[in-house]
Amino acid sequence: MDYSAYAYAALAVFLAGLLVRAWGWFSSKTGPVAGQVSAPRRVLAFLRGIAGVAGSPKLLRLFTAFFADVVFHRRLFAESRLRWAAHLAMYFGFVFLLLFHAMGTWFTVPLAGVDYARTSPWLFLRDAAGFLVLAGAAAAVLRRFPGPAEPKAPGAAFKDAVALCAVFVILFSGVVLAGAKIVSRQAFDLMAMDYAGVYPGDEEYDALLSFWVKDFGMKSPGVSPPFDPDALASGEELSAVSCEGCHSAPVKSGFLSFAVSRAMAPAAAFSEAAKLPFVLFWVHVLASLAALAAVPWTMLFHVLAAPLSVLANAVMDEKSLPANVSTRQALEMDACLSCAICSAHCSMAPAAAWYQNPNILPADKLAALKKLSRGKALSGGEQARLLEGVAVCTECSRCTVNCPAGINLKDLWECFLAKLADEAPPEAALAGPLGFLAVAGRGGGKPRDADLLSRHARRLSSALFPERPPVDPDMPLEIVPDRGFRESMADSPLSGTFSKCFTCEMCTNACPAVAEAADVEEELGLAPAQVIRCVALGRSVEARTAPMLHKCLTCYRCQEVCPSGVRVTDILGGLKNQAAAAVRRGSTGRAPASPADTEAAA
Repeated sequence: MDYSAYAYAALAVFLAGLLVRAWGWFSSKTGPVAGQVSAPRRVLAFLRGIAGVAGSPKLLRLFTAFFADVVFHRRLFAESRLRWAAHLAMYFGFVFLLLFHAMGTWFTVPLAGVDYARTSPWLFLRDAAGFLVLAGAAAAVLRRFPGPAEPKAPGAAFKDAVALCAVFVILFSGVVLAGAKIVSRQAFDLMAMDYAGVYPGDEEYDALLSFWVKDFGMKSPGVSPPFDPDALASGEELSAVSCEGCHSAPVKSGFLSFAVSRAMAPAAAFSEAAKLPFVLFWVHVLASLAALAAVPWTMLFHVLAAPLSVLANAVMDEKSLPANVSTRQALEMDACLSCAICSAHCSMAPAAAWYQNPNILPADKLAALKKLSRGKALSGGEQARLLEGVAVCTECSRCTVNCPAGINLKDLWECFLAKLADEAPPEAALAGPLGFLAVAGRGGGKPRDADLLSRHARRLSSALFPERPPVDPDMPLEIVPDRGFRESMADSPLSGTFSKCFTCEMCTNACPAVAEAADVEEELGLAPAQVIRCVALGRSVEARTAPMLHKCLTCYRCQEVCPSGVRVTDILGGLKNQAAAAVRRGSTGRAPASPADTEAAA
């Protein structure tokens, strides 16, 4: 049964899809040079980048990332042993089946040294690979049974169901086909003529047929026990010479195929009448070719894009060409696995329900950014939700660190934050504590929006960082933070750890001063996490005058529970010293000094 025409057609569709995807990477409007550098120039930049890696120490990082993250799924192992085992089983199983079964003419035949590639031990290895894929798919299904709630990427459930169904159709049809052929009289006749050189009506043919009916459970009209011992002996000898390379005992050869054939033996007559081997053959072939053709055009493309994303991020850094950064970010849009691991680790995930905005979660945010990067328009509500989701990001990098596809999500958020800030209402950029400064630092606000940005930023700052006395919300705000203050903190090996904070607020939850305060805002001014946030934002006055500095018991509980290693107590102590020095100089940093400031700094 010749299917070469279908195979070439599927391959042509597959290659066309690869070209379309690759062109999309080099012509996308994503990244720092979006629309500024032509696609041909970005291709040249890509080639320059590859040449630079080939002759540099980065080559070692490339190989390390390939084996650790692409081949052995290191990041998935750290995330979930079951998820890792399922992916690894399907990954190795499919790679073997692709190379040594589907493409056996180019791989198995040269290695086996025979014309027929499906001989022992290759038949055993084929069944073992199929078993691995089925076991991995089964583990993937079991993992989705009711259990601890996990974040899910938009549409992930449907996509996963389609992918798993495709896997089961391809593998199930292949395994049942192999079993059906073993008990098929028609298949037996073809193999007896091709490989044993015997034909129906020959004495040797009848002997071989008797042996197969007895030993392999094949059903044949008019052939049933008892058998002539001499005929069985002759048939066994002929089978050993002509057939045993493929059809030896189950333990030595295709254990999965033979198990299925045993189960199908009672229905062999029905299978033969329904031409089941013929039907299963075409189901298996067409399903496999359809999956091949669909890979570049569907979410299945991540099986190719994700490894490329891992390798690209392994060798790229802040010195990489902006054109290559844009190309990498476009590639990352296709590399997402829809696994939602990023959302599970997001430090802002607990706030998503409070905000009533699913775009707070990285997986949902990335789905919206994909739509935007492909030139699709977002409605006003969608754009506002996306901007809010990007703006409230605490830049903790947990999504990037844990992404199994190696996507630099933090860079994507920053890139789109500046882009969206020019297109959305300015106040939307102020949804989170770092959003405004991220926009302002990149020139995100349009010149005509400067006053509006200042008014909204002042209101936001007054709400987040209580000041005494209250300031006029319409007072002009200096957008640039007190960089001298931040630099003085960053120069200290203890206080400089403020940059590691991702605002999980574990320090606040552990603080006994917070626990004892009837009104945190009134008694402490700022909680420990808010003080650290002030330092990160360059808010020197609020940080130095918070009563929290002087209510601190120096018990170091906040510092001990911090998962990022921020020296919270040491930072509070450093700020207290700065406040004391300001008092000695006669100023707290605000002019004129109010009684409340003097009392707080004393």
